[in-house]
Amino acid sequence: MERGRLLVLVVALGAACSPDEPAAVTPACPPIELPPAPDLSAARASNLILISIDTLRRDALGRYEGQGTPFLDDLASRSLVLDDHASNAAWTFPSMTCALGGRCPEDLGFVPDPYALQGLGDAPVLATWLDDAGFVSATVTASLLIDRDRGLAREVDVLEVLPQEPAEVVLDHALTQLDALRADGRRWVLHAHLTDSHSPYEPPDRYAYLWDDLAPLPVDLDDPRSWSALATAYRSYDDATKLLIQQHFSARYEGAASYTDAELGRFWEALQARGALDDTVVVVFSDHGEQLWEHGRWGHGISLHYGERAAIAMIWAPGLEPLAWPGPTDHKDLVPTLLPMLGLPVPPEVTGVAVGAADPDAPRFAVTLPDERWPLQAVDWQCYTMLYAWHGGAEVYRRDVDPRERHDRSDAWAVTAALWDLLEPEVRRVEPMVDGPSPVPVNAP
Repeated sequence: MERGRLLVLVVALGAACSPDEPAAVTPACPPIELPPAPDLSAARASNLILISIDTLRRDALGRYEGQGTPFLDDLASRSLVLDDHASNAAWTFPSMTCALGGRCPEDLGFVPDPYALQGLGDAPVLATWLDDAGFVSATVTASLLIDRDRGLAREVDVLEVLPQEPAEVVLDHALTQLDALRADGRRWVLHAHLTDSHSPYEPPDRYAYLWDDLAPLPVDLDDPRSWSALATAYRSYDDATKLLIQQHFSARYEGAASYTDAELGRFWEALQARGALDDTVVVVFSDHGEQLWEHGRWGHGISLHYGERAAIAMIWAPGLEPLAWPGPTDHKDLVPTLLPMLGLPVPPEVTGVAVGAADPDAPRFAVTLPDERWPLQAVDWQCYTMLYAWHGGAEVYRRDVDPRERHDRSDAWAVTAALWDLLEPEVRRVEPMVDGPSPVPVNAP
């Protein structure tokens, strides 16, 4: 479909979102005013540190409504921070494939099944290209999904897998690996992957004040076995109990995010003390987010709603001017942004685009395969998001005025048809990759 048709559909009638708007009316999106593109060449560096944070929602940061993350908030103010960044999936393996590969699993011909856990085969990722360029590398991860077998760490020289170990342990091991990398004499890359924001949210006891004063729940959240039972029973509770459940989960989650932030601050001080930041690019990002009962569910990999898909991303380097980038970006864009900063070419198979080089009006896509076996897909375009399930259900939201996606307008706005025109080719591209039901088209108003 031509972009012109989309622009015609979006009638400039103001940004109000009254429930009484007729179906033919679509409130106009405010134009994105982009600053000059960042000068990435000014930040040319020899080495790279990747810090990925599992399941960290964007709005957990103080910069985006949260609290208790002073280090990350300060780092964002000193970095190229991507303020409209999204994951292309809702769980670790596909989202990290996009972030480390510059392209997503569907670009490689498959949609990952959470139970089958297909690997990447021989498909190269960032570690491959850096290995070819002579880098020595180490990865320390608290997630089992970043491994050699599935391909995300296949060419890494040293891989330490520390399942579910807290950030303090993971980052201490990362510092040990850093010292060995620097002693090698070659250019180096260090990757640390943290999982403290992943359930069951068990920050140290000093963060318990966040939930100790709340009324007790019907189950004991200190016992992780009770969490799935709570999820099953959630819809049967009254509104007051549901609100209390949300408060408990949010408080524990906030504690986990605050703990991660504190440990990252300690890690940064250790990097500075070693002089390891003098010639190094640092990127901090979250692989995906988490639902905290906003849509009656908890967890991730179950939908493509804001809580699961909105991610953080910030890039720091000596000589890189701080800049808040308001344009839409996603995980595929990290590799083509980082490689030129290391003086390396962007491989032709990369489908992402460097920050500042993309068309801000281009659609942004995501796909996930949840437990229900009905694939879910999403498209962001301008200020709109369509969430689509293959059984034909669709939801449409305005991210600028309804970022928590509480008001589905799919039956009220003509933009639903335009969004489906954008998403349908992506649905048809993915269809042969999924062993399941055929997708049902959206009936737009």
